[in-house]
Amino acid sequence: DLLTAVSRWVPALESGSLTQRLLLLAEGPTEAERGSGLEAVLPVGIDESDILGIRIDGDTLLLNLSSAVAAQIRSGVMNERLLCYSMVNTLSQTKGLRRVVFFFDGKQEEYLAGEVYWAGEFLYSPGMNEGELG
Repeated sequence: DLLTAVSRWVPALESGSLTQRLLLLAEGPTEAERGSGLEAVLPVGIDESDILGIRIDGDTLLLNLSSAVAAQIRSGVMNERLLCYSMVNTLSQTKGLRRVVFFFDGKQEEYLAGEVYWAGEFLYSPGMNEGELG
């Protein structure tokens, strides 16, 4: 029920790419990480075509995802809270970003699977990360 930070190697030219960060997150854990008990938090099959737009407005990241992503979240297969904060915490590691606002096909949704109110602003949540509680 907690997120675990992992590191991934990326070419220097792609290291600041928010799209690249989401795509790496969507890949899920490596075989070794799965062996140590880590599980994927994003649905299988999310790819670059599901990232419809990323815009930075001051300290806020506006993330527009496809309706296919919304449908996968609605299915309830994944832990909605962990799914949400895996993206928020990953994207909030970019210098100057403090908030993430989600859109699905250009509009905000209030609820998808019922656990998370998606129409709000999300702040980095260290309490969701293993080893950062306390």
